Amino acid sequence: MEERSTTRSAAVAAAAATVKEPRRTADKTPLPEAVARNLPVGLFVARSRPDGATWFEYLSPVWDTILGIDHRAAMADPTIAFLTVFPDDLPGLMARVRQLYVDEQPFEWVGRVVVHGAIRVVRVRSLPREWVGDELVTFGFIEDVTERNRVAEALRVSEERHRVIAENARDVIWTVSPDGAITFISPSVERLSGFTVDEAMALPPGGLLMPESAAASARYLAGIRSAAMKGRPAAPYRGEQAYRCKDGTTVWCDVMAYPVVDEGGRLIELLGVSRDLTERKRHEMELIAAHEETRSANDALRVAIADLAEAQRVAQVGSWSIDAATGEVTWSDEMFRIHGLVPGGPVPPARIRDAAYPREVLVLRDAALRGEMVTGVHWDHEFDLHRDDGTVRRVVVRAEAVAAPDGTVQGLRGTLADVTELHEAREARIRLLARRLEYLARVEHVLRTDLSIVTGWAGVLAQDFDSMPAEDRR
Repeated sequence: MEERSTTRSAAVAAAAATVKEPRRTADKTPLPEAVARNLPVGLFVARSRPDGATWFEYLSPVWDTILGIDHRAAMADPTIAFLTVFPDDLPGLMARVRQLYVDEQPFEWVGRVVVHGAIRVVRVRSLPREWVGDELVTFGFIEDVTERNRVAEALRVSEERHRVIAENARDVIWTVSPDGAITFISPSVERLSGFTVDEAMALPPGGLLMPESAAASARYLAGIRSAAMKGRPAAPYRGEQAYRCKDGTTVWCDVMAYPVVDEGGRLIELLGVSRDLTERKRHEMELIAAHEETRSANDALRVAIADLAEAQRVAQVGSWSIDAATGEVTWSDEMFRIHGLVPGGPVPPARIRDAAYPREVLVLRDAALRGEMVTGVHWDHEFDLHRDDGTVRRVVVRAEAVAAPDGTVQGLRGTLADVTELHEAREARIRLLARRLEYLARVEHVLRTDLSIVTGWAGVLAQDFDSMPAEDRR
């Protein structure tokens, strides 16, 4: 802070040394005060000497707003204005003032000023006006360009950011004029099509597209122009288009295009992005091939189970849970029906429930409740369920252990499906197939026996033919 203060003091002292006592001359107001007060810039008329001595003959009231000073006081003491200049920028300003006296050319200076403790950016423009002895009279203006500089810098950063994105994106980013000519295309076009940026830009409208896609693009552009003439908004485009590659191949792309229009709705350009669909198309073809293979396999399977289709029905499924801490068991209504009980009553006691299940199912259940099975992983088991009324149902149980936040087993949950009809149909089908195989084996045996007889008689006839006299053979 001390070094900064010393620097500022030295700069101010240097500026003050070049400022002379103001010399009052005739009024040099360049514009009527009412006009000058309403301009967005602060006007000034100044005099300078070869040594850089400068004073103001006129300052418009707008200087009060731009520099936060009293313009009348600055006309009496020019150092008031120079004191607002940022210390590091003050030497450059004074050098430009001295150079103005030498080359008598307009100059422009952009620098920082301190206004009420905040740093602002101003632009000063000065034009030589006349000589009065060895003093040069200049006319100029000062304007606050802080916001303009901020916007310009933001725009520069944005353009740089978008340039980096465009140059490194895998998708092809492009713009085309209303007649379809390419006005910009990102470097990724070479990876997509083999054409360099310059080669792609040199192609005629639609030259990167295959004929059918080029025609579709032309129709879209024509539709946008037609909509603009009728006062309707231009709609964006989304679709697949075929791109022509330099080696003669074709690449399909997912294309998104957005019309850029002016205030009157007139099309300025079309901004678009093209994404390579080669991998997706390849996966689609593989999926189609896999689907065809699966369909063929399913056709063979459907032939085998066609006669069982009407006999099958979807098994009713019940849900259940067991609390490991309390041993409480909950059943859905369907669980009661599968066990041959009326829904709505209490769950049967453990001894009755356990009597319906085979030992291996009870062992799996108890192991899961003790935490000896991985939680979140289900296990299936198909078995015969023996009802209390003596009937037997074929069922499939699916269960999994449920873990608490600390990893301990909270309980079990799962489903029970009655697959009795399906099981019986499957067994019947197996028996039917076995009978068919047995029938085919018998037919094969008969055919082989008959073929052996025919073969034997053929041999006998051949021997008789060979022993006949030549004249009898004819």
